[in-house]
Amino acid sequence: MQSFMRMVNRTARLSHLYREAKFKSLRLKGMHHSYINNICRYPGISQESLAQKIIVNKSNVARQLNYLEKVGYIYREVSTVDARERLVYPTAKAFDVLPFITTTLKEWNDLVMSGLSEEEQRYLIKMMEKVFNNATAGVEQLEVGE
Repeated sequence: MQSFMRMVNRTARLSHLYREAKFKSLRLKGMHHSYINNICRYPGISQESLAQKIIVNKSNVARQLNYLEKVGYIYREVSTVDARERLVYPTAKAFDVLPFITTTLKEWNDLVMSGLSEEEQRYLIKMMEKVFNNATAGVEQLEVGE
């Protein structure tokens, strides 16, 4: 029997490839949907808060935001409260692609859940939430130990 995490990782890689193909014409990469979704949902979010929401390190956020700014999806301003903090805002272009991103994510979800009953889907999501919570607790324990 294959390990659970191997199947999760393989599915995640396939998901990334699917998004890469769908977003190519928009000049977006497979991970940019998380950035655009959160920036559109929380205009003026700090880079640090964004990193926490999408669970990536701050240097990756800075790198991806540089790209998104270069291709016109976001802009950044220095906070008026703390000059060390950069706040991120969506452009009209980000809002324009948001429906396509949402549809693409729903299509992928429908594809990977096909063949599962509604009850099986609810159960799988409930179990994955438990796995996620266990993973979160494990990482938090590592951080406390530092």
